[in-house]
Amino acid sequence: MALMACPECGKQVSDKAPSCPECGCPISAQVIEGTGKKWKFMQFAGIVMMLVGTVSCMIASYNDEIMSASGTQGDGSGLPIMFLLGVFLYGGGRIGAWWYHK
Repeated sequence: MALMACPECGKQVSDKAPSCPECGCPISAQVIEGTGKKWKFMQFAGIVMMLVGTVSCMIASYNDEIMSASGTQGDGSGLPIMFLLGVFLYGGGRIGAWWYHK
């Protein structure tokens, strides 16, 4: 433990102290925890993919209903692949943000 002069008031303060006990001036840099941008982007992209997948499934389902009402057979293109990919991407982003949180 070393003593140093406070940059504001000049009193002797420990270098381990977070701030000066006399004037309250911060002595050491404080660490701010954060999540990496790539994990946030993965989560955002996952949410967008889930929304696009949901809307496309709704549109495909609506088109299948119209085709069956007119007597033609639908092609069954309402598979939620985009939604499932979005779920996996979002889940991977959440896990990565938790695992690599600084």
